[in-house]
Amino acid sequence: MLPLNKSKKSSTLSYLVESVLPVVAVLLANVGFIFLIYFNQYQLDWDRITYLNISLSVIILFFFFYLLYRSLKAPKNIAHLEEADLPTVSLILPVFNEEKYIFKVLESIAASDYPLEKFELIVVNDGSTDQTLFEIQRFFAQFQGDALLINFPINQGKKQDWSQVLNGLKMK
Repeated sequence: MLPLNKSKKSSTLSYLVESVLPVVAVLLANVGFIFLIYFNQYQLDWDRITYLNISLSVIILFFFFYLLYRSLKAPKNIAHLEEADLPTVSLILPVFNEEKYIFKVLESIAASDYPLEKFELIVVNDGSTDQTLFEIQRFFAQFQGDALLINFPINQGKKQDWSQVLNGLKMK
């Protein structure tokens, strides 16, 4: 379950630790290296410079590995829904003269891991003058899910397509 009431203080502290602190540490390490260059210029005490160099290198490595760990760590609080709990999704895809790409686009949509019984695909052909309609029909012939093809004989533009499609769906 996702936490519903997260305190503002913990989220601010989390933000500081995860975002601000590593940046500040790296900036401080860079300032330290500028001091190293300054010390080296005047050939001052090399023992102190060596200890400073080692400590700054350790700080940088620590935060590098910390950031690497944070980027590879699995996200927290992801709700895992059972297939029965997933909502039904309708994808409305307006197309115009997409002959070259439409079949691959539709294939990639169908290949998603969302259950087909919870998925509705609505393709709106907006008066394409190429073979887009043929490619859509070719895809629908093999598609196993819920699909609807709306074909407008002349190009009306996406705004008009959306208006007519949504009005038609409201009546449904």
